[in-house]
Amino acid sequence: MDNPVYHLRPNKAVDRNLFVEGLIRLGKMMDISDYRYIGFGSYEFDEFKLVYRILGIEDLHSIEMDSDVFSRQKFNKPYSCIKLFNKTCDEYFDEDFDGAKHSIIWADFSEANKKHSQCKYIANICSKMREGDILLITINANPTGISTRGIQASDVSPEYRKKLRFDALKEEMNEFFPDGFCEEDLTRNRYPLFLLKVIKKAVYKYLDIESSPCPLCS
Repeated sequence: MDNPVYHLRPNKAVDRNLFVEGLIRLGKMMDISDYRYIGFGSYEFDEFKLVYRILGIEDLHSIEMDSDVFSRQKFNKPYSCIKLFNKTCDEYFDEDFDGAKHSIIWADFSEANKKHSQCKYIANICSKMREGDILLITINANPTGISTRGIQASDVSPEYRKKLRFDALKEEMNEFFPDGFCEEDLTRNRYPLFLLKVIKKAVYKYLDIESSPCPLCS
């Protein structure tokens, strides 16, 4: 499923609740009540509802590039304080992001075959953030979703299919591809570790030398 129905997926609900629980704990060490929340609200705004109800944050920005989904957003918007942007991630952060205000950002990427553009989005977001901002990144970590260059999976052996996926991923990732990974790493257990290194390269790509991200969890 290319565009999963997130609000019907139990694991996604766990993601959202862990995210909010983490913010509650952070809120005991730093004041996040005046932060702005920025996310991809889709048409259900599930995490927006949690952030508003549980954390009391009322400055909410939702980014949506799909015009049809954006139309549904305007109809389904649960709170008037949610501001909608019919833009790509890069367009929003280049044109509308206010770096003077602290932000909590959830960059939630579901597509399996757009890792390079997702890394560029992450790098661009990080270049705009400042000390005290909070970024959550979720990314598709299912290796079976990697492109096999138009070849049907049933037409080739599992070993050759793995090679096709590895070659396609290496070509796509380009400068974000980390050293030390091979075809045998494209398993459900190892692929997330590969993506963690990819995300780290994206996070540090445009940060200045004095910036020091503090990973909270993975």
